[in-house]
Amino acid sequence: MHRWLCRLAFFLSLPGWAHELVGEGSSVQPLRVITIPTAGLLPQGSLLLQVGLFPAGTLSAECFASPIPRLLLGLAFSGRNLIGTGEPEWQSLPGVSLRFRLRDEGMMIPAVVLGLHTQGWGGYEQERRRFTIPAAGIFLAASKSYRWWLGELAWHGMLGYPLEPPPRARRINAGIGFEHTLGRFGRIVAEYNFLRGDAERKGRTGMLSVAFSFGIGRQAALCAEIVDIVPPQESEHPWARALTILYYLR
Repeated sequence: MHRWLCRLAFFLSLPGWAHELVGEGSSVQPLRVITIPTAGLLPQGSLLLQVGLFPAGTLSAECFASPIPRLLLGLAFSGRNLIGTGEPEWQSLPGVSLRFRLRDEGMMIPAVVLGLHTQGWGGYEQERRRFTIPAAGIFLAASKSYRWWLGELAWHGMLGYPLEPPPRARRINAGIGFEHTLGRFGRIVAEYNFLRGDAERKGRTGMLSVAFSFGIGRQAALCAEIVDIVPPQESEHPWARALTILYYLR
């Protein structure tokens, strides 16, 4: 046990450990807080793979790429009941992601992107024709980061027009998020999604969620998420938990 702890301490102290995805000095901007997108992009010519494990035996896979500066493209697909019993249920169409950087981050101004994101959080339910948490849809996002003696701090804000609800139920949604690095090996994030475009919440309050990301080497990370941590009594998905594995290629 002592030998294992010494090895772990050695890897954590290596220069540049886990710098690609999470932690101080990471070169990859986060593309989402938890359920809302950020203004982040990937470096040109790079690729990000995400595999998510969600409630109801749901497995999702997403791939993002940046072919040219200021542009991000992505595709996603998921299935429910892949683990456990019952007939597997696949989403009808792949989710797409498209975002264009309108403004780069400056000393006093945030980065701003305009985009489209149709892959929601969790599994896609064919009967209700929606994800557990609706996707942002057409969105405008802003992000700004700061550095201080405890590490790196960032805020994110989003306005979106979700495309999942029936047209008569669609409303402009909003979300905010904050993140802070945990040394060179991880980060913790918190998010509040107002879910104004989710007709099934029937006027209830928004959703508070938290997540923790831990770097694995330089190019991979593991993210643990808890969604809706202060749910109303009638909530269908209180304390929904998920794990996401990220792998970065450049």
